[in-house]
Amino acid sequence: MSRTASKPSYYVADCEALLHVATTTKNSVKSAALHMLSNGAIRVPTQVWDEFTQAFEDEAELLKESVSGNITKIKNSVSYDAATASLVTKSNSGFRMDPYGNSNWAAGAVASVEKVGLFTHGASNMAFYKKVTTCTVLEIDDIGSI
Repeated sequence: MSRTASKPSYYVADCEALLHVATTTKNSVKSAALHMLSNGAIRVPTQVWDEFTQAFEDEAELLKESVSGNITKIKNSVSYDAATASLVTKSNSGFRMDPYGNSNWAAGAVASVEKVGLFTHGASNMAFYKKVTTCTVLEIDDIGSI
């Protein structure tokens, strides 16, 4: 599960993790994630939040209301852009670097640069991040184990 020796100081969430938190019927997962979103223990890159709110308006509103609008957003920076390009290259995916593309690249870049953990949802996402990042990658359903 963990790829680093120590517990990260905070975690980054990708769109899949946010969508799962908004739609899960597992109260323990929802409660823990909403608490962590409201106190900054889970932070959301601006690029991820923007993509999430555009793709899932209703779910984004639910999250925003549930945490009283206190979702800590991480603004983009040149170092994150450089890390994103590096992740794309490292993946050998054949994808070109697109500033308006999949925000998973941004989530992975932020977590890698800041040396923090990353929450996602689904086996394919877990495999993707473990292939291209050096950060701790956790399934959002395992939030109770941290």
